Amino acid sequence: MQILLTRTRHGFVPADEQAQDELAKVKIGTSVLCDVKRARNPRQHALMFAALHTLFENQREPVTYRTFDAFYVAVKYALGWYDQAPVKGGTIPILWSLQFAQMPQDKFEPCLEQVLDLVARLLRVDKATARKEVEHRAGAMPAIQEAE
Repeated sequence: MQILLTRTRHGFVPADEQAQDELAKVKIGTSVLCDVKRARNPRQHALMFAALHTLFENQREPVTYRTFDAFYVAVKYALGWYDQAPVKGGTIPILWSLQFAQMPQDKFEPCLEQVLDLVARLLRVDKATARKEVEHRAGAMPAIQEAE
C-alpha cells in the first residue's frame, strides 16, 4: 500500500482521503514499515492535468483525439516524454508515467513547463496568464488526478 502523508508538528497525518481510509485499517499500536520518499507537489500535479484538459478541450476542428487518454499519449510522444528501449532490429519508445511514484519532482517540473508553454500558445497569451488560467481551473479539480 502506498499513501501520501504530510509531516506536521505532531507527526505524520494522512494527506488525502485515500490515505485516511488506508490508515484507518491499521489497528492502534500496530507497527508498519514505511519507505519514506518525498512526494511531488500535488498542486503542480493538479496544474498539469488542468493544463492537459485545457489543451484537449480546445482541439481545433476536426477533432483529432476523441478521448483524453489518446490525446494524453499523443502529447507524451510529441513532447518527447519517453525513453528508447532496445529491441531486436531497433528501439521502441517507452512512455514516461506522470504518476507520483514513477516520476520525481525534478523530472516533472520541466514537463509541466512544456505543457504551460503549449497552453500559452493555444490561448495566445503570455505564460504567466496561461498559468493563472490553469491555476483557476485546477482550483476546482482534485489535487491528484491520474490518467494512467
